[in-house]
Amino acid sequence: MSPELEKKLVEEFPNLFKGRKLPITQNLMSFGCECDDGWFQLIHDFCVKAQGTEAYFTQIKEKYGRLVMYMNCFTDELFDEACKIEDVSQTVCEICGKEGELSVKSGWFKTLCLECRGEQGFVRINDNH
Repeated sequence: MSPELEKKLVEEFPNLFKGRKLPITQNLMSFGCECDDGWFQLIHDFCVKAQGTEAYFTQIKEKYGRLVMYMNCFTDELFDEACKIEDVSQTVCEICGKEGELSVKSGWFKTLCLECRGEQGFVRINDNH
């Protein structure tokens, strides 16, 4: 994620990002949000729901074309919200935020819209079989 967008998240939700200054043996947020800008709104929406809890992020990344958010602790409600957001990420272009589909290039998976898929040299996962 761009430093500018990540800064917005950190400034608006400092308690959720307090682990980013911990050593990498304790928290991986020092690497930042390891995804593209298209998922900013999804992460922001989750942060709105998670603020005011004791939880904080330990890692945010893309894995197999899906947003994955790890936290130090989850309530049942917060876990359910994280799962919903992660599921939605499979329909949102990771690069631009438009409607997207799971795409592949040389074994690398990303959720991308038609335009970004073409620009990045990916193909729809269903077209690859």
